[in-house]
Amino acid sequence: MVTGTADGRFSPRTYVVGPLPVQIEKGDFNRDGALDLAILCIGAGGAQGQQVAIMLNNGAGVFVTAPVLGLATADAAARFAVGDFNGDAWPDLAVLEPGAAQIRIGINKATALAGQFGFYERAGPIPAGFGARLIDAGRFDADARDDLIIVRTLSSARGAAAVLLARGEDFLAAGNAEFPLNPTCLVVHPIDRNGTLDCAVGGAAGGAGAACVIPGDGAGNLGAPALFALPECPAYIDAGDLDGNGTGDLVLVQSASRELVSVLVRDGEAPLPVFLRGDANGDGRLDVSDAVKSLRVLFAADPTDCAEALDVNRDGKLDISDSVYLLAYLFRAGPPPPWPFPFPGSVTPAQSLGCERVPGGPGA
Repeated sequence: MVTGTADGRFSPRTYVVGPLPVQIEKGDFNRDGALDLAILCIGAGGAQGQQVAIMLNNGAGVFVTAPVLGLATADAAARFAVGDFNGDAWPDLAVLEPGAAQIRIGINKATALAGQFGFYERAGPIPAGFGARLIDAGRFDADARDDLIIVRTLSSARGAAAVLLARGEDFLAAGNAEFPLNPTCLVVHPIDRNGTLDCAVGGAAGGAGAACVIPGDGAGNLGAPALFALPECPAYIDAGDLDGNGTGDLVLVQSASRELVSVLVRDGEAPLPVFLRGDANGDGRLDVSDAVKSLRVLFAADPTDCAEALDVNRDGKLDISDSVYLLAYLFRAGPPPPWPFPFPGSVTPAQSLGCERVPGGPGA
């Protein structure tokens, strides 16, 4: 650990918290005005093995050497989030245990006396769904409680995000969204300019990497994901306004083979178009009329509001092979169209032939 000094230097300090620390989060757990640390260790041995431990800050950047124990877990793949889930302004813990497909909630039972606190576990775990692997917290609706977002692996090429809205010490299933990548990392941050909380997921896609941004609407719902290609699968993702234009940008660390860092800067202008690949006529579904529309665009000069939707095989050009591809999918069990399909979504302008369909419009 290094702490900053007033003259811009850093002072290193070392603390022993337990074997194999895998995750660290911050929060003022005893509400003394100084940020404390929560650290998940997954080693079997030692006093803090298989445990979320809280290291209290004395206010000068020095942490106590005897951590306060939060929740224990026997799951080596566990991850956790910090948030105020019951609305009492004290930070709580949520531990995702993928092996049991469940989330355990540790409620902060602190008193107004700084340092006198601990955690009690909410009665009964919350189901997380098969394939759950990532968790984060934030206010996805308008109340005074932090909510949870869970990201699951559906297959080697698909994942899903789901919002759980906090209701006292219970949670209510809300919005969800699927996306075409196998997730490895997650961040929650306001990314667009509408003031609501969004999320971004990084992962593996087609032998390379990708990130997708999933907008929130402030009522617990999730919108259509926008996909961004990366050269490698990212291991870590974070977000912040890097260029000062009022939108969230992404930083992703990719360490599989080339030790890359990718920075995705959002320009903050109009939202990305939302469409369904193959939906040539914009009616929100795929059928033979879309193949007919594609042929009329090619050979009868029909207009189109989304050329990218007509590129059914996503080879970067419009020709008769797109109609053939669509008809094979519809009537001969051919391969499905690439993303965005089977759900509406977006691609970056640099990877698109053009589209003018706005979120909430036909086909969205």
